Amino acid sequence: MVLADGFAAGGRKGAKKALRNFWRKLSQDASNTLFQPSLIDRMSSRQGLDNSPGYVFMEALAYFASPYQLNPFNYNPLKKLIEESVDFERVRTQDAIKLFLSATNVRTAKVKVFSGKELRSEHVLASTCLPLLMQAVEVDGEHYWDGGYAGNPTIFPVVYDASRPTSCSFT
Repeated sequence: MVLADGFAAGGRKGAKKALRNFWRKLSQDASNTLFQPSLIDRMSSRQGLDNSPGYVFMEALAYFASPYQLNPFNYNPLKKLIEESVDFERVRTQDAIKLFLSATNVRTAKVKVFSGKELRSEHVLASTCLPLLMQAVEVDGEHYWDGGYAGNPTIFPVVYDASRPTSCSFT
């Protein structure tokens, strides 16, 4: 999404700049959370969060409580970042990069593919929604989770639209 928007705004340089700005903002936002690497994590070659007190606590809590209990106001920090970083109108009107996002319908457990011409921030959030961590995302009256459960990567739109070899999938 960020790449397509940046490319539509300024070609390759615009795409690079948009991605750099997005990842810089994401890392700045993440540096102000409970999920910080401990001293042991920093010394480890894996550089993970395995010993981070905030991460360990939230991971254990996730086994006993749902995202609806842990996050009753359904706050999603990615929503603000996506909406600040992407001009969805520009993404929907650009033709240089074909976009397909998949999400899993909570009610039917079937994959739903959203194409570039309809994409909004809700589609991105639905495609990235991890059921054990976030509340399902409502899109047009249906609720969705991460598309990886039923169709990741979203390859079949590319396969069935072979007349356009430039099509590619970003999830």
